[in-house]
Amino acid sequence: MQLLFGKAITQNKNWIFSTLTTISEKFNKQASWFPQQGVKHNGLSHIINGCMRSIITLSLFLLISISGFSQNSDIDSLTIELAFQKADTTKVDTSLKLIEKLYNNNEFDRALKYIIESEKLASSLDYKKGTAEITYFKSLIYAQKNDYINAINGYAKSKDLFNQIQDTLGVAKVNNSIGLIEIKRGNFTKGIQYSLSAIAELEKRQLKEDLSLAYSNLAKAYYSIKDYDKSIEFYLKALQAQEQLNDKKAI
Repeated sequence: MQLLFGKAITQNKNWIFSTLTTISEKFNKQASWFPQQGVKHNGLSHIINGCMRSIITLSLFLLISISGFSQNSDIDSLTIELAFQKADTTKVDTSLKLIEKLYNNNEFDRALKYIIESEKLASSLDYKKGTAEITYFKSLIYAQKNDYINAINGYAKSKDLFNQIQDTLGVAKVNNSIGLIEIKRGNFTKGIQYSLSAIAELEKRQLKEDLSLAYSNLAKAYYSIKDYDKSIEFYLKALQAQEQLNDKKAI
């Protein structure tokens, strides 16, 4: 019920704010009809204005609170679910979903706390796929923190584990991430090689977000080494992927 209520208000927040504003304007207009000489009528006008300001402030606070609740509801649900699960591979998988949400929300330090605990559990269960993905996310966070050595070492470890279980998509994602970090550091030729090795698998799976990032970075890398034809080719590919994702900010 709370989720449905929150969703309904969030979807109609512009309409609600507009309505409250209109009501406030009408009250102000009506208050202005009273004679200005009387203290009583001026007092009434101030009371009306004060009440309407309070209503609008309270309504906006409610909208902001519900909006924040909606954005964090998935994280909260996964946190609760994780707390009641048995210590098995399912718990590791749930933790990975939570870690991904936190990573996408830029809550890196919080994600690392779950990574540490999940890493221990996956290792004790000899759950290679879980360990590979946990190590991958830890490396992504190291990369975000500009910790190049730990990021590269982590990518190498996760790639080795993905190869052991023949997870071609996992290997492709690691290669693409290595390519991105190398391009960022100015190692363009090396970065291009890694990113290109990932493209085929990412295109096969139609992973538009990964491809958008890969294409954009390849375009920048080729531009940096003055291969302008290749740069234009990948800029156009990136633009197409961003349009399909409706990523107006990137476009």
